[in-house]
Amino acid sequence: LIRIGAVTDTTASRAALDRATALAPEARETLLAEGVYHYYARGDFPGASERFETLLRGRPGDTEALYWQALLYRRLGRFEEAAGILDGLRQDDPRNEAIVSGLGVTLFHLRRYDDAERFLELRDLGLQPEDRAAPGVGQGVDDGARVEPAGANDVEDR
Repeated sequence: LIRIGAVTDTTASRAALDRATALAPEARETLLAEGVYHYYARGDFPGASERFETLLRGRPGDTEALYWQALLYRRLGRFEEAAGILDGLRQDDPRNEAIVSGLGVTLFHLRRYDDAERFLELRDLGLQPEDRAAPGVGQGVDDGARVEPAGANDVEDR
């Protein structure tokens, strides 16, 4: 919501994150929340990357951290790396709409339009509106800011 201008005050998010950091600074959830906060609330991509990389060093197969790292790579213009991560995640969870549509958006940026269309056309995947992981999925090609996996709402005021 911050990046689209709907919310500008991150005080509550920062307070919740500070509390989580005080309680469990190295916890998976804290590192993930810090990364998402840096990505969305601050636009601090190096800070977000540091958190995601720290988390992935300890948990290399963490799906959510990989998903957010892919979004970060895409934001930084590292589309091939983002596509590789998202495609790997899709193979593990082919019905996860956030991952599938994220891959579609990434392939669109790579100008692989036929591949992108296949992933963005939800009816071809058999995914129904009630299966949607987050609001905004399937509403056109954008940077994926509104498409998160489960647990992404743990950081308020995205």
